[in-house]
Amino acid sequence: MIIVKIFAGLGNQMFHYALGRHSAILNRTELKLDITGFDNYKFRRYGLNNYNIKADIATLKEIRKLKTNKLFAKVGFIKRSHIIEKPGVVFDENILKLRGDYYLDGCWETEKYFRDIEDIIKDDFKVRKEPLGKNKEILDQIINSNSVSIHIRRGDYLCHPEIYNTFGLEYYQQAAQFIAQKINNPHFFIFSDDMPWVKKNLKLDFPATYVDQNNDNTNYEDIRLMSLCKHNINANSSFSWWGAWLNKNQNKIVISPKKLINLKNFSNKDSIPNSWIRM
Repeated sequence: MIIVKIFAGLGNQMFHYALGRHSAILNRTELKLDITGFDNYKFRRYGLNNYNIKADIATLKEIRKLKTNKLFAKVGFIKRSHIIEKPGVVFDENILKLRGDYYLDGCWETEKYFRDIEDIIKDDFKVRKEPLGKNKEILDQIINSNSVSIHIRRGDYLCHPEIYNTFGLEYYQQAAQFIAQKINNPHFFIFSDDMPWVKKNLKLDFPATYVDQNNDNTNYEDIRLMSLCKHNINANSSFSWWGAWLNKNQNKIVISPKKLINLKNFSNKDSIPNSWIRM
């Protein structure tokens, strides 16, 4: 059995699940999710239940069993069943070599942990329900235009500028101009957790639609809509990362910020796929 700790926002949860899914396949065992962190964490909610995932919820007994270290006296070493990620987004190939039952505790924010099962992950992250109302209307516009998503993350980032960059308008305008030089008649679909600020401050010389009908209960709809755009401009956010990664357009242009986090010991060399443009 593989148990993976699920916490934080939806984009983070998707990274946690993706590694857990790959680990379970490699070990030919079942995957279970530890969602106990949401019992006291009120800023985000568990959201993977909106997807076609292949995992059950772990019991407290199962979680306690794997979060302890076991001593195997016959072979003289300690097998650690509680695997904690090292600081920074750096791919550790040894994680995928683990065998047996273990508990995964970390962010795991790189596609290198699940790129080998890309088709499986994309199938697992299909939304269970068909889009309705305004989401269906926007989806039709996205499919029938040269659509480009723009995701602007502010919200909680504004409270921690020492950690998170909130990229200024210059980044988004530069990225929009870059894509406009590559494609004909771009139509930008803008997503944000601070839409009043965006509507007031972001000025584009192209058609734009502000996607503001969703909330924390339906945020998976925003990821679906971003993934159906033909091209993507990301924030330094796992939320828009997944929108771009799930985009199946073989000719997609994805633009991502060069620097994601303002921490000295943080490396993002493995966080952005090589085919994406860093700006």
